[in-house]
Amino acid sequence: PPPAMAAMAEVWPDAQVHNVIDDSLAADLAMLGSITPGIHQRFMTLGRYAAATGDELNPTRGILFTCSAFRPAINRVKAALPIPVLSPNEAAFEEALACTKAKGTDGRVGLLLSFAGSAAAAILPPGSSLAPEPPLPDLTPTSAPH
Repeated sequence: PPPAMAAMAEVWPDAQVHNVIDDSLAADLAMLGSITPGIHQRFMTLGRYAAATGDELNPTRGILFTCSAFRPAINRVKAALPIPVLSPNEAAFEEALACTKAKGTDGRVGLLLSFAGSAAAAILPPGSSLAPEPPLPDLTPTSAPH
């Protein structure tokens, strides 16, 4: 199975997981160069659809988007829906930050990206719910060539 599906099966085997895919988003972002209002709307449509796919006995309890390049659009969906909406790097950022704190350092956290579009979305904004108490560790994104 794809990585996200395999991870869900391992960590939460009782969850009923399914995919909702707009497989042209990454190509459109690369062509347009930024997240446009149209891309934001497509994410809202995907999020609302995914949230509505459950029923009274088994409602949708959360959404995980799996492309970090779209974090601004994911954040809009998160603000609009009453269920948890996660971006792919949230847990990884939290774990990396916890590791630096556990080691008693405010050191650098290396971030290796395979999609250049993820670089801007990978930087934690000031006041982010994921940001640790000051000082903020250096989370400078680096894009790996394909």
